[in-house]
Amino acid sequence: MQTSRLKKLLSAIVIAALMIGLFGALNFALELKGTKSNMVWTNFAQAEDLDTIYIGTSVAASSFNPNLIDDELGTSSANMASPLQKLDETYLGIQSAYERFGIKRVVMTLDFTTLQLNETPNLGSAYLTQRGRVVGPSQYLSSAAWLIAEKGAASAPGSINMLFPWISNHPAWKDGITGIKRNIGTKLDGSSVASAVEAMEPGWIYFGKGYGNKYAQLDYNSKDVALFGELEKIETLSFDEAALAGVREICFYCADHDIELIVVNVPIPVFNIHGYGQFYVDSQEAVAEILGDMGVKYYDFVYAKPELLQLAPEDFYDNQHLNAVGADKFSTAFVTFMRMLGAGQDTSALFYSPVEYLATIDYVSAVKASAASGDDGIHITGKAFAGANVEAEYQMLAKPAGSDEWQLVREYSPASSAIWNPDARGTYDIRVNVRARGSDVDYDHFNTTQVIY
Repeated sequence: MQTSRLKKLLSAIVIAALMIGLFGALNFALELKGTKSNMVWTNFAQAEDLDTIYIGTSVAASSFNPNLIDDELGTSSANMASPLQKLDETYLGIQSAYERFGIKRVVMTLDFTTLQLNETPNLGSAYLTQRGRVVGPSQYLSSAAWLIAEKGAASAPGSINMLFPWISNHPAWKDGITGIKRNIGTKLDGSSVASAVEAMEPGWIYFGKGYGNKYAQLDYNSKDVALFGELEKIETLSFDEAALAGVREICFYCADHDIELIVVNVPIPVFNIHGYGQFYVDSQEAVAEILGDMGVKYYDFVYAKPELLQLAPEDFYDNQHLNAVGADKFSTAFVTFMRMLGAGQDTSALFYSPVEYLATIDYVSAVKASAASGDDGIHITGKAFAGANVEAEYQMLAKPAGSDEWQLVREYSPASSAIWNPDARGTYDIRVNVRARGSDVDYDHFNTTQVIY
């Protein structure tokens, strides 16, 4: 009898060992080494001292260059921001930095979209799993228990992935056998996490202290350049209660631990401000009011005056993010801002009011083209993203898909739409050129789309 029980126990142990080995092998092969969250926490583990962290979503990751800022201010900082970082992850990042280093300052990015589109934390997210490897199993399990009990994380899609992080964290198998081999290779050849990220994202360069960026420049005439402001636009000004609770927890934690909390919004391309319209102004004012009720000031660097920050259109690499050149300009401006703040000077003069800022935009920043097939022809529409006092004019062109020659549909006119009757049915490329009325340039910007007629 005892022998039978012993055999069953040994069998169970062997099966458990095999399962653990299988999970370990799968995680090793399939969980991507080259994630930015892995880079952030690897830098955190290697840091000897920190007094300041920059934290938030990808816009924070691409805006704050801690190397430049530390050289100027004499601080010791790290960029702990990550793509799609949730507020609960931000909280745990701040908590980890305080418990290990006793940080004195947190600079956090926040805008209205974060407060409207909050999601329940995924226990299998790269930020949480990589943090767990740094803070240790007990703290990781404690954090997981908090997220389950207080945040409902157990009900979030993908939360079971805390056991299988390779499922949701940019899995290597998305690129098939080639991706798996490459991932295993980076783990066996001793290459750094940063070099693994650089290999995964061509053009991205790691500069140290958790910060990396690109020198690429946004193509303002690309097909989707003018869509961001409209896709993200939410007509109802309301905030997610869980997101508001997350912000309160961050504010209270910093206050309770004598951490200076500075909350900012970083610059985005001008056409996005035009896309949001007055909604942007109203929403950002609401964010400032919410933070003000918690005793925290809010600084929107979109409204920075030229004497503080003067960005060029080419200082962004996509619809939301500063490139390496733009980030250095912003970080330099932030140094100036922090020096004034530290000296007790009034920084309000460094920023426009929303009305003043919008009045400074005296140009066309982008255009969106759309086309629809109708009984009377193809309906072509252009929407210019321009300053309130700028009158735009539009030129329409078309060509059969695959052709190299554009046909003029209509010359420049203030009318933003036109109807074109092609000679035959088929698929057509449509192009809308835009310029400020009175200009003699061929166009300020253009945008293309495709339609089946």
